[in-house]
Amino acid sequence: MPWGCARVATLNSGLAKPLNRCRRARFITRVRRRWISLRELSTGASYWNSPPNDALALSCGAASQAVGGTMGSLFDELKKAKLIDKKKEKQLRHEQRTHKKSSKDRDAEGEAKRREHEKRRKQQRKKDRQRSEREKAAKERRARWAELKQLIASRQLARENGRRRWYFVAPNGCIPYFEVSESTGRRLEAGELAIVRDPNEEWTSYQIVPRDIGTRMKELEPDHVCYLK
Repeated sequence: MPWGCARVATLNSGLAKPLNRCRRARFITRVRRRWISLRELSTGASYWNSPPNDALALSCGAASQAVGGTMGSLFDELKKAKLIDKKKEKQLRHEQRTHKKSSKDRDAEGEAKRREHEKRRKQQRKKDRQRSEREKAAKERRARWAELKQLIASRQLARENGRRRWYFVAPNGCIPYFEVSESTGRRLEAGELAIVRDPNEEWTSYQIVPRDIGTRMKELEPDHVCYLK
């Protein structure tokens, strides 16, 4: 028996009557050529680079991978040669449809997973970016606050025992005052000076500072500004 007969015999369960040896051999040769052409067109594979058993892959699994129109003509050839009956043809066509449907389902599932993965990646990148921006802003704020504390310590006006009292409203609602000289009072009236709460002291303390320091304090801690004209 030719080597391909053993493979074709697997489809022979629905035969009405067995074929003679010569007729079977001619049919195998014709089907083998048709299948080789289909295989090379659909996959780019070469028959001569493949094992002989792969060239005559007429099992149900291989048949379900064929193109629809060509597969239909192959079914017709098998029926004409009485190698399959209607029941076997129906089974093969069902397996072909199932294979196509399962392939589409797998593709759709893979695409859904890819989109979900990309969505999670975008969300994670957004969270990382926001966290990085918050950390950067907090770092800049700490640096500005440290610089401002140094400026207040170095540029605050010295305490005076002047004859003039300058009242201001503290954050807690109290109305304390500074005893200042006439020149300092005029500078306060002109808006050249400001009064802020001293961040360098653990207890509540206030200092008279230049206006630019008061402006910077208002940007960082508005509640620490007691007077700024």
